[in-house]
Amino acid sequence: MGTTIRGGKAASKPVKEAFFVRVPTPDGQVGFFNASSFIGKEMPYSKPQATCAMRVEDDVVAFSMLHLTKKTGATIASQPIAMPRGPLSRLHRRAQSLDIAPGEIVVELGDDLYRLTCKIDDNGLATLDVAPGGGAGEDKNEDVTYDLPLRAVQISLYMRSEKVNRILAIGFIGHLGKPATPETVTRSAAMVLNSMSGLVEFRLLSSIETVKVPTAPSKWAGRAPVRKAEDRVAFELHLNLFSADYQPVAAGTAIVEVDLENANPTTGRLLYHIAPSESLEEVFGEYRGIVDGAITDTLRKSLGEELVQITYEVVLGEVEAGTLDRLRGALEGFAALDVTPREYRIHSNA
Repeated sequence: MGTTIRGGKAASKPVKEAFFVRVPTPDGQVGFFNASSFIGKEMPYSKPQATCAMRVEDDVVAFSMLHLTKKTGATIASQPIAMPRGPLSRLHRRAQSLDIAPGEIVVELGDDLYRLTCKIDDNGLATLDVAPGGGAGEDKNEDVTYDLPLRAVQISLYMRSEKVNRILAIGFIGHLGKPATPETVTRSAAMVLNSMSGLVEFRLLSSIETVKVPTAPSKWAGRAPVRKAEDRVAFELHLNLFSADYQPVAAGTAIVEVDLENANPTTGRLLYHIAPSESLEEVFGEYRGIVDGAITDTLRKSLGEELVQITYEVVLGEVEAGTLDRLRGALEGFAALDVTPREYRIHSNA
C-alpha cells in the first residue's frame, strides 16, 4: 500500500518556480534552456519546440510540459513568457488526492485513471508495465488502447520520487503520433517520460535517463532480435576504488557492455551494463555514476560528433557492423580507472 498524501492542507507557498524552453542546439541536437529570467518578457528563442514550467512545493514537484507545432511555436515565441499557474495548481491538487506507491505511476487520461509499474535499472533505463488491476479487460491487467485525437493529447502522470520523497506530477499536452491511429496508455506514458528526461531537473529527481517504449499496438510489431556474441560491444575494465580523501577502498574488474537496443536521443547518451566483480559489488553503487561518465567521456573524446549519430542508430534500431567497429575502436586501450566518488583517472594500455 502506498503512502497517502491527501488534500485539506493549507495552501503552501511555492519553494521555487522555473520555466524551460527546448530549442535546437548548434550541434544539431535539442536541449532545454532555463528561461526563468524572461518570465513576463518576450521569449529569447525564435523556434521553440517545447516548453516546461516547474513548480516546487513541500510535497509535490509539478511540471507542465507543452509540445509545440511550428505554428504554435511561432505564436508563443512572439509573446511574453507566462507561467501556467492554473495547470500547475491543478497538478498539485490532483497529486495530493492520490495514493501512489513507490515504483508506481498513476496515469490520468480524460476522466480515467490507470496504474503502471515503473522499474528503473542502474543505467536509468525505465521499463513500464500495467500494474496488477490497473488496466483494462475483465481482470484489469490489460493495457488500454485508444485512438489518438485530432487535437493534441492531454495526459498527466504522477509518480513518487524516492530521492526527495515528493510526488512528481507531470501535465503533458502535445501530439504523440498520427491522429486516429491506435495508441496505448503505457506507450503514451513512456513517450511523455522520454520527453521529460531531456530536462536535467527531472532526471535528477526521477532517476530516469530514458524509457523503453513498448512496441506499437499493431499485429506487425516485432521483437528486437537477440544479439550474438560477435554483435555485441563488451570489454573488461580494471577498477581501483578510492575514498574521497584518496584512501584505497577496493579493487577488481567489471565487464562493461554497451546497450545497443536503448539510448537517450535527447541527451545523446549511450547506456552501459556494468557487472562488477565480487570484490567490488558491495561498494560499487557509490562509484557507478563516475565510471559511467568516464566511459561516455572516452567515447566522446574519440568519436566527437559521430557519437551523436551512433546514438540515433541505436534508437532507430539501425546498428550495423560499422557501428560496432567504431565503438570498439574508440574503447580500445581503455583498460583501467582510478575512481573516487567525485572524479576519475584513466589508465590506458596503449
